[in-house]
Amino acid sequence: MKKKSNMAKASKHINNLSDLEKEIYRLRYEAKEMELKLDSNIDFFKKNYAEIIVKSVMRQPVKESVKEKIAEMIWNNPKVQQTVDKMLDGLVTKAVDTAEKIFEKKSKDKEQEE
Repeated sequence: MKKKSNMAKASKHINNLSDLEKEIYRLRYEAKEMELKLDSNIDFFKKNYAEIIVKSVMRQPVKESVKEKIAEMIWNNPKVQQTVDKMLDGLVTKAVDTAEKIFEKKSKDKEQEE
């Protein structure tokens, strides 16, 4: 048995302009509900994606020790360490440069006051 499309179902019930307006309202309401549900699902996925991935790979409940081992493996990865080192070096360099600029500005301001 073939299912009829929503459009075919709706067209049987639309006999005048009022019915059309009601159907448009119903469809907009349904679209808004779907949008809210999709947003909720996306938010849930963003919060829980790591656990979802681990569970899908391992196909069993994840214990804290497994999570700790995975985090340790990731942290001990040489590429991760290099990336973190580069990020920290860049952060420290910017912090030092900013501190030097502030110091220079303060020194110039003091010289001008004298």
